[in-house]
Amino acid sequence: MSTPSWMPSIVRENISLKPYTTLKVGGTARYFASVSTLEDLKGVLGFRKTLNYPLFILGKGSNLLLGDGQLEAIFVQNKLNALQLDGEKVRVGAGVNVSYLSQKVSKMGYGGLEFFSGIPGTVGGCIAMNAGASKADTASRLLVVKTIDYDGIERAYEAKTLEFGYRTSPFRSKNEVIYEAVFSVFKDGEAENKRQTILKNRLDAQPYTVPTAGCVFKNPEGNSAGQLIDSLGLKGRKIGGVQVSMKHANFFENTGTATTQDILELMRNIRYEVKKQTGIELELEIIPCFTTYTHIPQHLMGN
Repeated sequence: MSTPSWMPSIVRENISLKPYTTLKVGGTARYFASVSTLEDLKGVLGFRKTLNYPLFILGKGSNLLLGDGQLEAIFVQNKLNALQLDGEKVRVGAGVNVSYLSQKVSKMGYGGLEFFSGIPGTVGGCIAMNAGASKADTASRLLVVKTIDYDGIERAYEAKTLEFGYRTSPFRSKNEVIYEAVFSVFKDGEAENKRQTILKNRLDAQPYTVPTAGCVFKNPEGNSAGQLIDSLGLKGRKIGGVQVSMKHANFFENTGTATTQDILELMRNIRYEVKKQTGIELELEIIPCFTTYTHIPQHLMGN
C-alpha cells in the first residue's frame, strides 16, 4: 500500500525495531512514531484510520518478540510521561518506566509500588499484562485507567470494575490505547529501603547485562518455570544466537546474533522438553507478535 499524501510529521517509514525491544531482535516497521502527548497520539490514530493498518503500542519493548522482516503495521512508542503525586494517589502517564515510578514514589516516602523496581516495562504495558513481582501485581494498586480508542473516544475505567488475571487484563483484547493511570500509595518511611532490597534481589537473580525480554514462560500453578527448566539441565541450551540464561533459566539471552526464528525455535524446544519429562505444559509470558508462532492468541500490545 502506498503512503497517503497526509502523514503526521512524527510518523517515520521503514524503521528498524531492534533498538526498541529489550531482546534487540525484530524486523522493520512500515510506520513508526514516538508520541509524548495525547495530541500526538490522536494524530497517529487519525493516520491509522486512513490506512486501516494494525496498530502496535510499544513501551520499553520488553516481554515481547516481534517477527523478522518487513512488518506491515504502525508501531507507536508510548512516551507519555506525566507524573503527579496528590495525597495517597499518583497520576502517571502510560509511557513512564515503572522502575522509575517506584523509585520516585518511594523516595518521597510513599509505599505500595516497590514491587515495580527493576521491572523493565512502562505503566501502560504493565497494566495490559498485569505485570507483577514480590507477591504483588499491577492491579493490586491500580485505581483508574484512562484510554483512547481507535476512533479517538476517551474513556476512564475504575480498576475495581475490571477483571484482571495472572499476567493478563481486559486491555489485551480492546482496541484502545492506555494513556494514563492512577495508583494508590500510602505513607511509609521504609518504602525506599524496601524498594532497594527488592531491586538488589532482582539484580542478583536475573541477567540484566545482556539483552533479554524478561521471563519467557508463566509460572505453572504451585511451581516455578525457571526451576523446572533448571532441574532438567536446560540452562545454557542454545539455538543460533539465543541461549537459556545460566543465571535464571526462565530468561533467554541474545548472545549478539539472535533472530526471532532462533528464539521461536528455542521456546518450542524448551516447552517440548518440559512437557516430555514432567507432563507440564508451559504457557508463554513473552508475547510473539507478527510471527509464525500460533500456540497462543496473538495481540497487539507490548510493554
